[in-house]
Amino acid sequence: MKTNQVLSSEALSLIDLPIEVRHEIYKHLFCHEPSPLSFASVRNATTLAVGSVDEDVTPPIFYTSIFRVNKAISRDALQFAYSANSFTLTSDMTRFCSLGDIALTSMKSVRLYNNGFRPREDSRQMWHTLSHRCPNLEQLVLEPSGYILVQVIPYLKDFLRTGPEEESRPEVLVDLYLLDRHFSFDFPDRDYRQALQALKKRVAPDAWDGFLKPKQVIMNLPKHVKQVHLIADVSPGVVRALDEVLKDDSTLRLVRMTETLFPTAGSQRVGRQTRFCYFWNSTDEY
Repeated sequence: MKTNQVLSSEALSLIDLPIEVRHEIYKHLFCHEPSPLSFASVRNATTLAVGSVDEDVTPPIFYTSIFRVNKAISRDALQFAYSANSFTLTSDMTRFCSLGDIALTSMKSVRLYNNGFRPREDSRQMWHTLSHRCPNLEQLVLEPSGYILVQVIPYLKDFLRTGPEEESRPEVLVDLYLLDRHFSFDFPDRDYRQALQALKKRVAPDAWDGFLKPKQVIMNLPKHVKQVHLIADVSPGVVRALDEVLKDDSTLRLVRMTETLFPTAGSQRVGRQTRFCYFWNSTDEY
């Protein structure tokens, strides 16, 4: 005599699915590539920031309601959302500093502009947050004005000397975009002289009014980050000065890359057809 066997089954929750399946679902809910996301200064810091640095790109839509399903799914989705995207810290860092531990510990890529170099309280809190509350940070992109970047370069060696052991030191990249010639605004000789003075640390004390001192900027960088990527728009005179200093100063271990090795984080820009990339050679052999 045959008996009907009834198989009992329980409904599966999203959190019961394999991690690769959950991440594939989250990817459609949160991922926004390739543009980094910016943080706005809003009171509610528990939701993911929306908005793109590129004004021509439609702002992404994030289905943050999934964060309110239950505690397990909220934590799982938050971890993915903040680890899968890169973020830009714009003028006000308050929003970033007020994020919860799950968001901050999940972040892997952060980008800063001139706002990270100003002697303000929110800037100080931002650097402290990056160093002490973002343990999984892999990439820090600094994109200041060209004259700021040039003055920072001589102090890179101080940052690397005070960091961890050589095998765990961060990769340092310097990415220079050459501004196309505009003739009436071109002063290559003046730019060369000013850059040369900055690279040799011969800058007037008031040259950094309104900004942190170059060495202070460098020493603020989190030591545990895997890559520091410095990007700036410069004139031909700046590149000429940098190459000249690199030939004479063996302590500045920046080596120019071939084009095939350029980092993918950078991209072509309008009015900047030429690009020069350098990496910090931490070995004894060039």
